[in-house]
Amino acid sequence: MNPLLWGVSICVLCALALLVLDRAAHKSRQVSQRFEDVFRRNVDDSFHLNPSRWPMSLDWMLNKLEVSASSKDDEIGHLLMQAGWGSERIRFIFRSALLLLPPVMALLAWLLLVPTGSSLLTQSSYPLLGFAAAYLGLKRLLVVRARTRLKAIRSELVPLLHMLRMLFDSGLSLEHALRVCAEEGTDLVPNMAQELQKVIARIMAGQDRGEALSKMAEAIALDELSDTVAMLRQVTQYGGNVRDSLANYTTMMQERQMSDLREYVSKLSAKMTMVMVIFMFPALLLLIAGPGFMSLVKALGTI
Repeated sequence: MNPLLWGVSICVLCALALLVLDRAAHKSRQVSQRFEDVFRRNVDDSFHLNPSRWPMSLDWMLNKLEVSASSKDDEIGHLLMQAGWGSERIRFIFRSALLLLPPVMALLAWLLLVPTGSSLLTQSSYPLLGFAAAYLGLKRLLVVRARTRLKAIRSELVPLLHMLRMLFDSGLSLEHALRVCAEEGTDLVPNMAQELQKVIARIMAGQDRGEALSKMAEAIALDELSDTVAMLRQVTQYGGNVRDSLANYTTMMQERQMSDLREYVSKLSAKMTMVMVIFMFPALLLLIAGPGFMSLVKALGTI
């Protein structure tokens, strides 16, 4: 059979297997949740059904799909939370791809790139390169996505703080202000609105407001956001007017962003100087010194 046909068939089979596992995990989680609700209504808390004990639950599959046995894939989970891919379905798909795609790429590299009758070194180098490229490429994609989103969240904090100040001045409580920012701020602060929606969902489920905000700050792991959450937690615990604290912190963040912008502009000017020296200076030299040099060559040619 044609190696390309083999490769396409393997990719299709892996995609079908991933789809079947995803659907089975989703249905098993729904069944587990229904059984847990029934047990909560009818039996004591000590006999509650734990969905993680079900053999086909999504948590069980995620534990089986750990790609780093030493750290239990904490780095991958943290990066997924920072990238905004913290839902269980997306984590399941990404970890499955991280587990299945490198072997598939190694097999495709062996079928398509390794020439017949080649040496053992060549036969082993191409699959290894395919495996490493797939694995490192997925992790690099996740890292780039997480860094881009963290940068976007850092730029959205100042508008969010201004919104919170206005809402506090209008007399809204912390929970109502967060709800308004989550619902009405999707155009102005889309990433923070997504995180605040999770916070509101935790608060509606019965979690304390301070704990819900702290969990969001721990998942994002951004210093500016952690300081903002610390101020908001102080309001929830001790009360008082947080308007002045938010105003001072907003001013400090704006000054920090201006200093970062000045640093970026200074680095950009240095880079543009190098570009000018490499590309524009030779053209300028030809334009200015070219006619004189040609005249000198003609004068010397007549001697």
